[in-house]
Amino acid sequence: MKNNQKVFTSIVIIIVVSIAGYFALTKKSNNVNTAEPLPFVSAQTDTSNWKTYTNTQYRFEFKYPETWMLGESSFGEENLHVAVDPKVDPQEVMFKADLYKIDVPAGLISIYVEQCTTQACYHVSGYDSFEKVNIGGNSIEARKYESSNEKNSPNPAYLGTHSITYYVDYGKNNEYRATITYVSDMSDKYLNEFNQILSTFKFTK
Repeated sequence: MKNNQKVFTSIVIIIVVSIAGYFALTKKSNNVNTAEPLPFVSAQTDTSNWKTYTNTQYRFEFKYPETWMLGESSFGEENLHVAVDPKVDPQEVMFKADLYKIDVPAGLISIYVEQCTTQACYHVSGYDSFEKVNIGGNSIEARKYESSNEKNSPNPAYLGTHSITYYVDYGKNNEYRATITYVSDMSDKYLNEFNQILSTFKFTK
């Protein structure tokens, strides 16, 4: 009789402990899941107030933030360099680079245009292996090359930078080549703005 009482008591204890453990775990689980999920934040930027750069000779345009600075330079009769930057005046950088014949980023974003009718466009090593992409609202075919120069670079001016370059051949018989380059430090603080600027790039008639 006593043995039966012990067995019954043990069973009751096990049941009570199991029920208590179940409610404790349920309460903990409920506490974890009470937070509301974070809303999705779009990376899109309103460009309605941005400035528009237009070049009628080379027939292209793009938009850029109203507070950014833009520089423009022609080298030779068949080449154009346009650069934009949020902090540095590209025009001053272009002047010094031309004066001292050095290769430095003139701005966060640079656009070089070559006319290829009377001279061969500069040969880019590995060009045919670069990724094929579309830019300017997915309407322009381009070749994309991306590199990280965090620790090594043949040119000290590009050391510690992340660069993305798009090559666009356009015009009748591809008479022009536009090279669009983004050069930033490794933080990529303005990468979203670059992508927005790139999405506004288009050719004009």
